[in-house]
Amino acid sequence: PTFHGDNVKEDKNIAWEMLELALGEKDLYTWIGAVETRKGTSKQSTYTSCLRLQKEIAQLKRLLTNRLPDKPYYELDIDEKTLSNLRTSLAARPFASERFSKHGEIFCALGSKDKNPYKTNFGASLGMGPKSGLSAGYYLQIQPGNASFAAAGAYMPELPVLAAMRQEIDYNLKDFEKILKAASFKKYYEGLDEIEVLKTTPKGYSPDNQALPYLRHKSYVVSRAFSDKEVTDPSFLKEVVNTLKSAHPLVQFLNKAGS
Repeated sequence: PTFHGDNVKEDKNIAWEMLELALGEKDLYTWIGAVETRKGTSKQSTYTSCLRLQKEIAQLKRLLTNRLPDKPYYELDIDEKTLSNLRTSLAARPFASERFSKHGEIFCALGSKDKNPYKTNFGASLGMGPKSGLSAGYYLQIQPGNASFAAAGAYMPELPVLAAMRQEIDYNLKDFEKILKAASFKKYYEGLDEIEVLKTTPKGYSPDNQALPYLRHKSYVVSRAFSDKEVTDPSFLKEVVNTLKSAHPLVQFLNKAGS
């Protein structure tokens, strides 16, 4: 399209929608960090077809992945001088940082003299995963610093499963909202967690779809936080059971679509 301003919000939304159609949700949100627009006219010849754009992005992904190390940096024995040189090198590389390797994102303190463990929580999931064949389930995390929580639902499901869940919500919106508005549910949850929500309308749905606020979600998760005092209270186990039990209708609804 021809844009009429420099980084106008409306123009950026149009550009984002075009990229979503051309690349798909997964590549767009994994590889495209931001979109900028510039004024243009129909006389300009610097246009790129969608097919060419797809090929160029795929080539860029391969190039960037090949430039990342084979091992996460926390597995390497790096002295201060090498560490300094490495950080200087990383600063000049787009999409590269101390946290990334070909294996994905690793959260660690590169070269840190602090030997405290980088993982300070215990987590357990129930009812979801490849073995069960279910996409939605339950999760409990215990972490000091008032960071414990219980959660239920489907976190970042694969695109085909996500599409099926969106369709189920679209077809059965009243049933879905009935679950979210139930008194037993609202006692523990405020609503769906906004983990990652599309700015645009998902492909295949109209902008005036009544279910659009839900369809834009890429995860269907609800959670309840617990303080350290609550975790150490004798009634904690009972509270966790009641909290997760109240989300059972939501888990059933999602698994009906995602299984």
